[in-house]
Amino acid sequence: MKSVDLILTNAIVATMNARSDLFPRGAIAIQSDRIVAVGAADEIAAKFEARERVDCAGQAIIPG
Repeated sequence: MKSVDLILTNAIVATMNARSDLFPRGAIAIQSDRIVAVGAADEIAAKFEARERVDCAGQAIIPG
């Protein structure tokens, strides 16, 4: 399991990639000032541990 500084979890995550991926219960893993992963919350939780985790329930996040 990789360590990151921050995980924003349990949010609606709308990406700006070519496929316009949308994760209704998504998460973002952040290390320093870089987004290292975006995906379903359960997948991010299985791959990363964080010093800080923020529950973003009811919020939308558009990483970029």
